[in-house]
Amino acid sequence: MKKFVIKISFALLPLLILFFLGYYLVKIHRWGGDIGVLGRYFFEQNYIKKWHYSKKGGDYVKAISFDTHLNKKYDIIFIGDSFTYYAENSYGFKSVFSNLLKDSVLYDKSWEICTPEQRFVNMLRNNDCLPRFAIVESVERDFIKRLSDLDFNYDIQAVSETKPNKKGEQDISQDIKLILDMYKKILGFYDNPIKRANLAYNKFSAKGDEKKLYFYFADLNFPESNEIDYALQKLDTLNNMANQKGVTLIYMVACDKYDFYQKYIVDNMFPPQKTLDDFSAKVRIPHFVNTKKVLDSADKQGIIDIYWVDDTHWSQTGSRIVGEYLYNYMKNFTDF
Repeated sequence: MKKFVIKISFALLPLLILFFLGYYLVKIHRWGGDIGVLGRYFFEQNYIKKWHYSKKGGDYVKAISFDTHLNKKYDIIFIGDSFTYYAENSYGFKSVFSNLLKDSVLYDKSWEICTPEQRFVNMLRNNDCLPRFAIVESVERDFIKRLSDLDFNYDIQAVSETKPNKKGEQDISQDIKLILDMYKKILGFYDNPIKRANLAYNKFSAKGDEKKLYFYFADLNFPESNEIDYALQKLDTLNNMANQKGVTLIYMVACDKYDFYQKYIVDNMFPPQKTLDDFSAKVRIPHFVNTKKVLDSADKQGIIDIYWVDDTHWSQTGSRIVGEYLYNYMKNFTDF
């Protein structure tokens, strides 16, 4: 029996060493943005500390939920997806906007409940005290489908809260998954949702990744022309519905990271992404913001880190540019 235990111990020892080594790396390493987590990539720690640890909220941003009944008149509301949600910090575009405005703006924080477009419809259908302007943001990889699926007669149902796992249990479970995925990736068994490409120029400041593009695989969604046309019709209807309620819609598409940097990829093996360009050329509503064009001028000036290298979203730099653009854009046609 003793010999058997010794043999088993020696057999399990390499596995235990690998597990505790993986656990040590997972616990001491800051994964950074969503690309680091989803792709199980290690990025420069100083870069992560510099870019991802500013948590102060905007001075004038008032967060609400999709089912909040508005009883006070506000001029502006922001409704969006993760690009708007992750811009909740002081560097986020809605915070930059509100600080320039020096007045309170509303922000619908319920980004995981339903699409931004459907939440905007829900607000129009269920509130009498509506803001004058709604900035509705939607990411490029999803906005065609979101518009196409829009139901103008649907009210979002309240979501019942589920009791979350205890923090310790959740952390342990997540750590084990990270460890297993890390070794699956090393062995070539990990189905990685993150794609990589080499760039011709330095576009990021992270050491070792200055010329590397990491992006989400869904950036390679390519809607058909008829799908784009149908989405345009839905956007027209959404704009008309807002006008009838006395709300001016500013519809903004957050450019995907791949689309923004694709022109710099060396020997690009991926198809060209033209969805946002094709949609923009046909759009009919008066207030449409193509953030690819907004950010392109800064990129041409040689500004780097417009997106985070380890994330699918805009950095503080990109968010500031978008927030300032929105403020100046709206100043041109309103008296706020």
